[in-house]
Amino acid sequence: MNKINEKDKDNLRGLITKTIDGMELHMPKGTRDLIPTFEPSLIDEIHSFIKKKISWIEDIYEKEDIIFFIVFLVKKKLLGSQYEFMRDKMAQLFEENASKIDEEEKKLKDEEGDDYELEITGIVNFDVVKRTDRSKNKLHYRDIANDIINELEDPTRCYALVQLPKVELQESIQVTDAISLEKNLEDFVMRPMPGDEDIQFPIENNRTYLLIEQVGCFMRFFKSNRSLVSKNIITKFKTFLGLSIINDIFNVPSGPSVKIDNDQKRDFSIGIFISPSSVISHGGIFKWLFNKHKNDIDFIQQVSSKLDLFYYDEISISEIYGSLLRSLYTPDYSTYNPFHLIVGKRKRPLHQFKRPEKNLELLNEKFEKTRKILNSTNDYAQRIKSASLWYLEGYAAENETFKFINYTIALESLLGARNEEGISLTENLSSRCGFWLGESLKEKEEIRKLFRKEIYETRSRIVHEGRTILKKQDSETLEKLESMTKNIINQAIMTS
Repeated sequence: MNKINEKDKDNLRGLITKTIDGMELHMPKGTRDLIPTFEPSLIDEIHSFIKKKISWIEDIYEKEDIIFFIVFLVKKKLLGSQYEFMRDKMAQLFEENASKIDEEEKKLKDEEGDDYELEITGIVNFDVVKRTDRSKNKLHYRDIANDIINELEDPTRCYALVQLPKVELQESIQVTDAISLEKNLEDFVMRPMPGDEDIQFPIENNRTYLLIEQVGCFMRFFKSNRSLVSKNIITKFKTFLGLSIINDIFNVPSGPSVKIDNDQKRDFSIGIFISPSSVISHGGIFKWLFNKHKNDIDFIQQVSSKLDLFYYDEISISEIYGSLLRSLYTPDYSTYNPFHLIVGKRKRPLHQFKRPEKNLELLNEKFEKTRKILNSTNDYAQRIKSASLWYLEGYAAENETFKFINYTIALESLLGARNEEGISLTENLSSRCGFWLGESLKEKEEIRKLFRKEIYETRSRIVHEGRTILKKQDSETLEKLESMTKNIINQAIMTS
């Protein structure tokens, strides 16, 4: 846990309380929702302070996240039970004054054209406005500031669940400290968040789920998946999926082109859960809420043998990824012919082969390399993760030109960058592809020519000529590119 020194805490606390002190409550026209708004310059000051003094948090939270923390806590802690009463009174005020505003605006517009300003006490630009009672809320301001500081110092952990309907496991697998494959959810206690009625996310026993732990508090306000926490969850999910497909941990029956059956065309989502035990140990955004329900949570923790998870929200993912997830399955490794266990094109000596006695044995072996890549933060591992993510984007894409571009980006992210001698990127990539895949000098040269003459020329036609449909010859080149990309990334994984 990163510590914030007391002086910086005091300064940040002062900035947050000052921001809340100048807050106005707005009710936009056509809504019945109160939205706290703050002075932009103060928000910028908070953000600048955090960037300078708490720089490590920028991998977890962005400026918008901090704003929404303040909004959330103001609505829940400062307004609390008064929220609905204030909302209804402000809605009534709006309805009473709306017709008056329309008349005033029309009159001013007729007299002064478009260059006018309308100022009516209580309503601005068709928003109902209410200033907070500053004399009563000082202690609450400080309380909110402390919650945000606690969150920045030791962020909440949230958990993402993704169902893998056709993946069958003999037992759960811990891939990394933050990623696991759960054979079923029978050992988990799942509940709606306090104040919510039910769990919207589909929970089924005897189904495999991918469980991702993410440092950072997921907020419901970000419905468009814009928060950095949601972006990090999606990146972890796609990187793991890409590595697993490249390393043949999971297979897809239809190959690189994923078909979507009509009966499968429904939304697919990632469930977001909050663990009370994690909230109590970390963070400050939800701690006050779970403390209000401490007796119920203590009971739940006693009956849970794994995690106590409270459903909070969902992240929607595209239909094509939903179809891909429904298609994934784990091969029966025990039936594999040992001669088929190869790394790219390089066949290992026969004495190294051992037929696994059960699927789990080889599955765990395969995850060893994936685990090493996911846990590493060095530059080479980061390149492999980036290449795997771009490979997956190409693999899942329906349009052939999108596939082509994403596969070339995958290769560039793994092998690219100009060297000191100023050799072109194309020449650099073609030489490195030849080195990785060719087993003889002749084969290496053939691969160099394939990359330079076919792959990059096709890429140039797509990018520079705006081609959206591949010709037959280019489609054949795409198949070679997909195979080449997968083999190179796979070898990078195996030799890391």
